Amino acid sequence: MFEVFESYPEKENLYFILPSNWKEKGGKVLYKIFKKSGFNIYNSHAFFFHSNYPVVGGLFKGWMPFFVFRFAWLKFTKGIDILYTTGEPNLLGTLYNAIWAKIFGVKHMFNFWENIPYEQKDKGLKLFFKKLIIKANIALSDGALCGMKKAEEILRTFSKDIIIGRFLHAGFNEDRFRPGLDPKLRKDLGLENKFIFLFVGALGYRKGIHVAMEAFSELKKEFNNLHFIIVGSGEYEENLKTKTKSLGLENSMTYIPWMSNKDLPQVFCSADVFLYPSLPHKGWEEQFGYSIAEASLCGLPVISTKTGGIDEVLVDGKTGILTEPSNMSDLKMAMEKTILDSELRKDMGINGRRFIVENYSNKIIAKKIFNLFKQVNDN
Repeated sequence: MFEVFESYPEKENLYFILPSNWKEKGGKVLYKIFKKSGFNIYNSHAFFFHSNYPVVGGLFKGWMPFFVFRFAWLKFTKGIDILYTTGEPNLLGTLYNAIWAKIFGVKHMFNFWENIPYEQKDKGLKLFFKKLIIKANIALSDGALCGMKKAEEILRTFSKDIIIGRFLHAGFNEDRFRPGLDPKLRKDLGLENKFIFLFVGALGYRKGIHVAMEAFSELKKEFNNLHFIIVGSGEYEENLKTKTKSLGLENSMTYIPWMSNKDLPQVFCSADVFLYPSLPHKGWEEQFGYSIAEASLCGLPVISTKTGGIDEVLVDGKTGILTEPSNMSDLKMAMEKTILDSELRKDMGINGRRFIVENYSNKIIAKKIFNLFKQVNDN
């Protein structure tokens, strides 16, 4: 996120209140007080880190109850005009912030990423209270940042008047993620003469990796030089490894645990095609697909699925290929197409990098955020 704000036109006027503690990956990764040279950063203690708490679920995710003391000090000493909460409007933590913004006469903004209408996921009292919280947040807010077109459409069903910017709140580093880097992973694994498919991300059922494995298994019957690398961790990991054995792919697949973002560029540059076969699951659809953008920046063609907001980061037939979710045959045909056509892979890689740089680079996103803040403040 801070890479975006390095390009922000007036970053000296930005003030960040961040959690002094944050847990990820089931508590395996703990982030403590964060500081960044050149930025005005303050901290407050957070108490809720995910969406799976008993009774309350994710209603308080990211809630920092004592942030108000720092917020009040910034209001009266720095004269801040906008409080931008990176939480969504269905959270009580977001509502807490919006109420304090109203009390101090500061405009409030929130993030919105929902890409499935709430009526399709919830019902009864749960739906009633969720909508109640959303409507309260909207009533107390002046603007919103929607990450995709579907999110904007859903938010507009709640309000026609709220100011909306439709873009990511974090961009991509086009200098770090670039083609032509040393394919270190390919060398380390001794795969110099292999055609490599790559997946990077959380290992969950909804990522559709099991479908890609079935398609890969079929392709192995026709092409002997294929290898599939999976980078990531998650609750479905053991299921995938069991499936690897049942398909007899132990010598054709490599699992690598979750890696830091800074280490990923060389991983992408070690592959030939990036796979991201996401599928709808239990009221969830892919919101964006950050690793798709990173793969495209590194010049990889991408094969993904027609679900969620993926079509906003992948241009079908130009930067990659979109297939039907959970359709193994469709995915297999797309994978085979990229194996056989090196010019297609090259063109998609070039087009993909250009598309991400022009639409989602840090400089582009920083300018869009600046303009949105200005529009909300002037309204």
